[in-house]
Amino acid sequence: MEFRNIEKALRKEYKERLKESLKELEEGKEDKTKMDYLKGRFYIRKNIKDIEKIKEKIKEYYTKRLEKDLKLLKVIGEAEDLKKNEKIVIYVDWHKNRVWGYTARARDNKGHKSGIISGCGYDKLSTAVAQVLNQNKQILKELYKIKNKKENINKRNRDILGYGSGYGILPYFEGGVGIGSLKGVLENAGFKVEHYSTKMSDIITISK
Repeated sequence: MEFRNIEKALRKEYKERLKESLKELEEGKEDKTKMDYLKGRFYIRKNIKDIEKIKEKIKEYYTKRLEKDLKLLKVIGEAEDLKKNEKIVIYVDWHKNRVWGYTARARDNKGHKSGIISGCGYDKLSTAVAQVLNQNKQILKELYKIKNKKENINKRNRDILGYGSGYGILPYFEGGVGIGSLKGVLENAGFKVEHYSTKMSDIITISK
């Protein structure tokens, strides 16, 4: 499946971002503080002073970013559609930790896994689940289909899919937004979602 509207939007966005960055470079080429900021932003060595070389590095940066997004777009487009009765099951295991209280780790029945989610001050469950969802091409494909519609391509992801569906052109699942938000995104994309909890585990089933 080709996502032509998304591809056009990506190319346009990177072209505009490149133009804006080159403009910032020209405006700041006599300002050491701004030049250092631009070099740091685009991972350019501090000792490069030639403006033309810096321009080339910035162009290279955006070219690689665009290529990466277009490659992802192609991979998602070629993913197999989720079958009507097919279920994706995400298992989240909780482990007691002396420092962080509890840590979470998620996995699904497709072989995708999250890292160990530790720390504090944010929602660990939705962070673990988001990491697994963002590896699932079948689920992302449904989000891309909605975003690719002509009437949606210029809208924010949250306005068409709900809070927690990412920033920028390509939708994705944000971590730390609460499991209810991720459930809302999935339901807006046409999925049925069920969530079961025990003291040391969570199970989330997703189907069309």
